[in-house]
Amino acid sequence: MLNAINKAGFQKYIDDAMGECNEMVVSLSQCRDIYPTYVSIKRCDELIDLYDKSGRQLYKLGNSWIKFKKTIDVTEKRNGPRNPNP
Repeated sequence: MLNAINKAGFQKYIDDAMGECNEMVVSLSQCRDIYPTYVSIKRCDELIDLYDKSGRQLYKLGNSWIKFKKTIDVTEKRNGPRNPNP
């Protein structure tokens, strides 16, 4: 049971991080568009690109984690749960 909670918890952290990246992209875009004389447009674009790439990487990590989690679940059903303290 605890193992299942940890798996779901890790997925939540990935989802939260993806959401934070998306929020930063929106915030930086707003700053760039509303205050072009106060912020460096070039620097904002660089940061937007960085957060966009990070969000895409987190999305792929999340998908890989789901696939890995399914593989582990099938293995545990077949062989029984692993003993974390042998």
